[in-house]
Amino acid sequence: MSCQVYFNLGTDDAPGHADDVATLQLKPTAAYKALQQIVGKKLSQGELAEWIEDWHLSLVAGKEGGGTMLISAAVASVRNITIEARSTSTSSEQNFGAARSAMDSIEAANADSRVEALHFSLIPYDGLGTRVFTLKLSILTGDDKPTLKLRWAGEEQQVEEIAQEFKTTLAKEVGGAATLILGIFNA
Repeated sequence: MSCQVYFNLGTDDAPGHADDVATLQLKPTAAYKALQQIVGKKLSQGELAEWIEDWHLSLVAGKEGGGTMLISAAVASVRNITIEARSTSTSSEQNFGAARSAMDSIEAANADSRVEALHFSLIPYDGLGTRVFTLKLSILTGDDKPTLKLRWAGEEQQVEEIAQEFKTTLAKEVGGAATLILGIFNA
């Protein structure tokens, strides 16, 4: 999140050169950086469990089927995952034809309830308000050990909302002294 101010745009009658520019770059918080770094990354069970433990004060764990669970239970559910693989084949022979089919099924489960999502409450940038970011958990099977991945639900929408909040905050501070737009301006 950043903004640029052009001081000498001028007017229609006396155009300026737009060469006096100031830039304001918002500083992301440590929690927002942690969110951006973890999203979409393939993680081992231990890596995700440790990340949850590190940020437990800002997290609420949503369990599969609804409701919430204790963070300690969420960490245990990430650390203890069972992969079940099933294979079924069917064969049918007749006088004028034959049919064969095969089906493989892989399911990741754990003994207790499974974490479906993590709700991460944080301030994304200094000077802006607190937001809740939903991270959906995916379990990728196929290797000997499961790989876990967090997906930021509604990422584009939330980034737009943060930008809009930044613009609103700036508008309150500068009043009518400047015209604010979201986007890119080339002088």
